[in-house]
Order: sequence, then C-alpha cells, then structure tokens
Amino acid sequence: MNAAVKKFLLFLFLLVILASTYRLVGGLTLERSKGVSLETPLDKAMPFLPELTVVYMSIYFMWLPIVFSPDVSVEYFKDMAKATLWAFGIMYFYYLILPSSYPRPNLDECECWAHAPLRWLYAVDLPNNTFPSSHSAGVAILLAASEKKLSGLSKFLYFTWGMLIIISTFAIKQHYIADTVSGVAVGYITWFVYSGYRMQPETS
Repeated sequence: MNAAVKKFLLFLFLLVILASTYRLVGGLTLERSKGVSLETPLDKAMPFLPELTVVYMSIYFMWLPIVFSPDVSVEYFKDMAKATLWAFGIMYFYYLILPSSYPRPNLDECECWAHAPLRWLYAVDLPNNTFPSSHSAGVAILLAASEKKLSGLSKFLYFTWGMLIIISTFAIKQHYIADTVSGVAVGYITWFVYSGYRMQPETS
C-alpha cells in the first residue's frame, strides 16, 4: 500500500471520528445553547454572503493536497491528524462548558441559487457548537502544518483557500467573530505545542 492510499484511509478514519463526536456533543448541548449569543456590533455589521457556503464546505477537500503530496510522509500526516484530534478535544470542552448557538437567517424569502447549499448545510448541521469554530481551527492546523511543505504558487493558493474558508465561517452566519478568532488560535497553538513537544521525527 503506497503512502497516498495510507494517508487517504487515515483521513477517512479521522473524518468519521470527528463527524460522529461533533454530532454527539452537539446533541448534548443543543437545548442549553438556545438563546446563548456571542454576537457583537461587528457581527451585526458583517454582510451575509451565502455564496460562500460552497467555500465553507470545501474544508474537507483542503486535506486532499496534503494526502496526495509526496512531501508529506505518513508519519507527518499522522501527527497532523493527532493534533487535530487534540484541538477538537479542547473545543469539545468549551462546547460542553459554554454552549452557544447562532440564530440562522430566514432563507424562505429567496429561492436564489446561493441559498441552496446553505439549506443543505442547515439540514445536516446543528446551529450550536459555535465557540470556538472547529472550521477555523481545522484550517489553522492545515496551514501551520503545511507551511514548510508547500512553496511558491501552490503555497499562496493554499493559504488563500484557507483564509477564504475562515472568512466564510462568519460571512454565511454560521459563526460569530469570536468563534472564528478563537478557533484560529486553538488550531495554531495546538499545532505548535504538539509539533514542538510530541511530534515524531520527520521522515519525509
């Protein structure tokens, strides 16, 4: 089995673990999160851009360049996965202690194409588990871990992709600004702590 296949299978395993535990914690905190808002004047001033829903959901595909990169070893990929699990564990703690939810915009007034992906997202995702943003944390880990693995145009495009996903978290009204900022902080801090003290030696 080559390295790309191993990494892809690990990615699928990670995705199943995160999706199931995220949903479990979300169900446990849903009732307590109702009415708990972290909205600020800045959140109110942010425009609603449902067109970015597709960008928001593309986070799962953001793993694929890492999966298929020959410069990322299986061991390094395992460390990225472990750091992601640690970050989610930290966020689950906050979800359980301080559950909050985002009041979703009314989409019934418009049947425009931009609302179709958002309706699907609302159907499969709960409105809570907002603080910190797991989307922002996941992107931060990917960007931090790939910083020395990519270069030139590919690095620029990957970074731009990540930043657009982070912006989309509050642009489509899935998260508050505080969620996004705290999620980025959790992701970067978790990666640098993990890579500094726990990560296995690089073998790629």
